[in-house]
This record gives sequence, C-alpha cells and structure tokens, in this order.
Amino acid sequence: MTKKVAAVIALVIVASLSVAGCINIISPSLTPTPVPTPVPTTTHNPVLESVANARMSGNPKGFLHWDKHVTWNGGNIVTLLFLERDATNGSAIPLACNDTYMAFSSTQDASKYIDSIDKSQYVWESDYGRPYLGINGTSRASVYQDWYSNVGPPISNSGAIPPNFKSSTIQQFDNIVELQSDWAFG
Repeated sequence: MTKKVAAVIALVIVASLSVAGCINIISPSLTPTPVPTPVPTTTHNPVLESVANARMSGNPKGFLHWDKHVTWNGGNIVTLLFLERDATNGSAIPLACNDTYMAFSSTQDASKYIDSIDKSQYVWESDYGRPYLGINGTSRASVYQDWYSNVGPPISNSGAIPPNFKSSTIQQFDNIVELQSDWAFG
C-alpha cells in the first residue's frame, strides 16, 4: 500500500514539475526525410534557359501557341504558360498549358523529388512521346521517368480534344524535372 501511495506522490511531483516547466518530458518523434528542392540561384540555368527559349519561340510542329508568359523563380525553376491549338483544325478546342521545369543539383535529388509526389492517379508511360531522351530531345537521359494522368475522356486518335479534357505529366530527364498541366477551355 505504501508503495502505491509513494508511486502516486512521485507521479504528482513529476507532473507538477513538467507543467511548471522545470523538467521536459521528451517523447520520440519521427522526423520526415526532407524533400530536395532546386538550389536557388540568381542566374538562369543555361539548360532551362534553352528549353524556355525553344518552347516559347515560334510554334511547335502542328500547333499554334499564343498568350505566352515565362516566369523565373530564381535561376533553377522556370514556368511557361501559354495557350495551344491544333494548327490543322482552327475550330479545335484550345488547351491552356502550364509547364514548370526545375533543375536539381543531382539526378538523385531530382528522383527523390519525384518520389515524394503522390502519383496514385498517374500511370507510368515508358513509351510515351520521347522515351529516354534528354531534355533537349536529342541526347539520351541516363535517368528518365514519365508519369501521366488524364481526367475525363482522352484526346481522340484524330487529335480532337474533348471539352472537359485535363492532363498532368511528371517527367525526369537526369537532373531536370518537368511538371506539365494541360486543360481544355472554350
């Protein structure tokens, strides 16, 4: 009985000291693994500069681009916003496009960044578009990932875009990550 009373008294003393701030009861906590981010710089990454210039100058084959905007967030992140329409079909529904490119300090950091993204709504596209090519479209990327998500009906084989089309793409070309979102409007 005296042991129980002593235990209760000791518990009350520890609780009182803890509330008063005299002692600190430390509980174990899990520290999340930090997700790598592009290293901030003041000068534009030359690879991203080249990609931005190529994407925003003129029109890619078969498409018309207009209302183009380029936004730099430091030197290693660039976002391209533009409207796109099939050049062969003037009445086609236009797409609003939002492409963000990020340059990481290493291929591993780029892979870790992609691994941190919830891809439960995405499918792996091993042969979509330009598999395993580098960001410039010609050289081979040593590390390549291509994830694709589509909401609503897909683009038809004839290239017709349905009114409620929306897609997202996550791609890695070595240390460069591209996040792309396209949605129909009009």
